[in-house]
Amino acid sequence: MSAQIKGIESLQCEYVVPDNATPQLPRWSDTHIQRPALIVTPKTEQDVKDAIRVAKENKLIIVAAGGGHGTFVSVDPASLYLDMKLFKKIALNKDEGTVKVGGGVIVEEVLKTLADEGYYTPIPNSDAVGFVGSMLGGGNSAQIGLHGWMVDNMVSFRLITASGDIVEVDSSSKDKEQSLFNVLCGAGHGLGVVTELTVSAFPLSSLSMEDNKIWTRSLIFPAPALDIAINAFLDLSHPPAEGYMSLAFARSPPGTPAAGSPIIILGYQYFGPAEQAEKATTLLFQDDVVSKTVVANTELLPFENVNAKMNNYNSHHGHKTIASCRLHKTTPEAIKAGFEKWRIATEDYPDAQQSSLIISAYNIDKTSAIKNEKPGSGLSTFKPGYHILDWPTDVMEFAQAHQIPEFSVLGLSGGGPFALACAYALPKRAITSVGLFATAPHWAAGTKHVEYYRRVLKVWAEYSPSTLRAALYMLYLSLRWIILSGPVSRRLSKWLEAQHKKEEAESEAPKPKPLSLEELVEMVLDEPFRQGADGAVHEMNLLTSKNWGFDLEKVQYDNIQIWHGKKDVNAPIQMIRYMAERIRGCELHEFEDETHYTMYKHFEPALRELVE
Repeated sequence: MSAQIKGIESLQCEYVVPDNATPQLPRWSDTHIQRPALIVTPKTEQDVKDAIRVAKENKLIIVAAGGGHGTFVSVDPASLYLDMKLFKKIALNKDEGTVKVGGGVIVEEVLKTLADEGYYTPIPNSDAVGFVGSMLGGGNSAQIGLHGWMVDNMVSFRLITASGDIVEVDSSSKDKEQSLFNVLCGAGHGLGVVTELTVSAFPLSSLSMEDNKIWTRSLIFPAPALDIAINAFLDLSHPPAEGYMSLAFARSPPGTPAAGSPIIILGYQYFGPAEQAEKATTLLFQDDVVSKTVVANTELLPFENVNAKMNNYNSHHGHKTIASCRLHKTTPEAIKAGFEKWRIATEDYPDAQQSSLIISAYNIDKTSAIKNEKPGSGLSTFKPGYHILDWPTDVMEFAQAHQIPEFSVLGLSGGGPFALACAYALPKRAITSVGLFATAPHWAAGTKHVEYYRRVLKVWAEYSPSTLRAALYMLYLSLRWIILSGPVSRRLSKWLEAQHKKEEAESEAPKPKPLSLEELVEMVLDEPFRQGADGAVHEMNLLTSKNWGFDLEKVQYDNIQIWHGKKDVNAPIQMIRYMAERIRGCELHEFEDETHYTMYKHFEPALRELVE
């Protein structure tokens, strides 16, 4: 048999040419799997390159395997099965906040290795799946409210392409490599053999959990209490960023009093302080809910055991499949209909009794926002002569390229006028809502409320932009050094922490974790000056002009919201009221004691309101 495979003698690693006596490949499901033409277990990247060459020479399709759970991929006699199980690298870099993970590492290994070091990275809800494979598919995670999809935390990929080239790509790659990085983040299966990837890693201490344990609440209901379970789930289906909610339909396991009977399991995980978790889940402790359960308990779960309750579903072999979809919203009637179909199917087919139906809910703020930077800001290239009204064209081209038919637009600070330009210039069918948060004002309102030094900067930017660029960049470097230096940094960090505690004490609901001083500096100072001061000075000229390229009265959009602090001296509230009075259908939310720099605490609620 091996003689029929050309070039096999060049392989320097373990390989098997399967025959009828070769055991079945260990996969989660036996569906869509036959004996492949060749099984190769590489130890090095050179082994992978050799396997690719053999596959090309014999016209075989390579199937790279990590955890063996990708049952949507067929394995057959035309396949070269590349078992990556020896690529087990896990290297945590605490200084950079990253971890390198090899192509054969499973989720459990990442989870426990990082937890032992006091760190974590977002993972899916099964310990047995391959970490790289789940990342290439986008990566759903219980920490999605805190960190977005798993791929939102991607730093870089190292892979071997079909041509045998070793390529490293990241978000700063250019041209074709940039496109490759983007598609690997969520649609990456089959584009190469990933030997290693790097993702962000976070200290467990940053979650402020008790003993680094996850707060959990579990309620189990009998079938007659379905309505109560559904209503409780829907009432809590918009959790804070730290929360993750699930509603599961299963059959009571053997050995339990009602073995085989349908049960409803309501679960809540909270990746934050226990007292905040209890505030967020008050409903799950109410007598009218708890009295209908057969089990109700609260426990602190060691972080490394976050997926332990799913281990029953990890066994290999047998014919199994999994299907999922994303819903923007659902109704009690739809969930009840799903329960009934599941109940009938698991009654009519006894071998399907272990099948379950699970609905999850999480905070969508991190998954709904796409930051599209203005030219000269962040990583976006500076364009001399750029105008505010050029921005809507960029936004529309971005949306079309990523097949986003509808979207909301939110402008923060100097981005406000650019968001307003989208409301003016883009078709209404494309925009679901527009928001301006702590926006720059329109100088047509008059300058009597503008601080004197800002008026001087306007003239300076207009008549001597080159000297202002140099001065601003030096000012940026000086401010950054002062703010992050020892004494000042400690004082500001303590002030931010005190403000957060004060807000929590005044609020019954848990407050989102505040931005750190370093994060605030990056957002307020680093981003505008990441490529120098050219963009900042050009934008200063645009924003202080009395002509933004369109009249406020001609903005024909009915759903514009502005959130602004009354004590904002950067953008005086009188100038913002001038704008709101002239923009048709505009709703202005004024915050009594907030300045331009303290409005950040209202950002997540504003974003949630805008998206919903």
